[in-house]
Amino acid sequence: MMYDADTGRVINAVPPSTLTFTPIMPSYDLAQTLVEALKLIGCDPCKIDAVDNHSPIELTFNASPSIIVERLDNQVCSIHAVVATDEAARLHRANSERLLQFLIEPAEWAVTGHVQLRERDNRLILHAQVKDDAAAEAEPFAQALTDFYDRIKLCREHLRA
Repeated sequence: MMYDADTGRVINAVPPSTLTFTPIMPSYDLAQTLVEALKLIGCDPCKIDAVDNHSPIELTFNASPSIIVERLDNQVCSIHAVVATDEAARLHRANSERLLQFLIEPAEWAVTGHVQLRERDNRLILHAQVKDDAAAEAEPFAQALTDFYDRIKLCREHLRA
């Protein structure tokens, strides 16, 4: 119980100093789900190196930027890719209407419902946080990865326009 000096009443409250926060670990193995998703997409199992949940996982492709899959604060699955390395020049040439339409296109598998484009160190990075239900099972995760890969290609086209 605490005394509220402003109202003169005694209230039931937990003092802030006694509150603790324990992050909830996801109930699924991201690395295993990723491996299963890659197999569903058609990746040769011999080309999938050992992956674990303790560091970012880089998916490399022949004609597209790498996709990084990782956990943020051991909770949310995040995926991102560098789509441009000269941010100012790319944005100056980009068709802003097409780029804006691209960014507001719904991504049902993403926590925010959309992908985001952000700048870091003069690079443009396409980013999204994957919903737990999409990252926990191989099939929806494969669909999310495939959709994100397609969005990388489309974003790069818009930035070259």
